[in-house]
Amino acid sequence: MEDSRVMASEILRSFEIHVFSKIGKLPHDEVTLHVWLALIEDVAKRTPSIGARILTYSKRAHKWAVRRGIQWAGCE
Repeated sequence: MEDSRVMASEILRSFEIHVFSKIGKLPHDEVTLHVWLALIEDVAKRTPSIGARILTYSKRAHKWAVRRGIQWAGCE
């Protein structure tokens, strides 16, 4: 269980550094596939493992929210 907590903190930190700082204030519907691709490709050029981590966990989070019918901030 402790390993998963360590991994969760690493994932969160990756998102804080590379995702939230770039697109964190944008509404969900304004972040297009092209925005995500540019962000992930930029990160992957410098650190491929972090780029892969961001891609994997952003896809997982999005699928999780869609399955539950979660509406995004700012949506009605």
